Amino acid sequence: MASRCGKHTELSANPHTRVTRCPCGAIHVHLLKSGVSVQMPLEAFRAASAALMTATDKLEDLEAEPIVN
Repeated sequence: MASRCGKHTELSANPHTRVTRCPCGAIHVHLLKSGVSVQMPLEAFRAASAALMTATDKLEDLEAEPIVN
C-alpha cells in the first residue's frame, strides 16, 4: 500500500483486518468489511491491542460459562 510517506509494510492480514506500518512509523489498522481505517502511533496501537486482547479473553470466559435459564 502506498501513502504520502511511501510504501507500507504489511504486519498482519486476514479476511477482516489488515495492519500495516508506514515508513514514518505510524500503524494503520484497516477494518476491511466496514471500510474503516485508523492511523495511530506505535504506543497507541500497543495500548489498543492490549485492550482488545483483554476484551477477547473476557468474551471467551463468558462463552465458557454455562447458560442458566
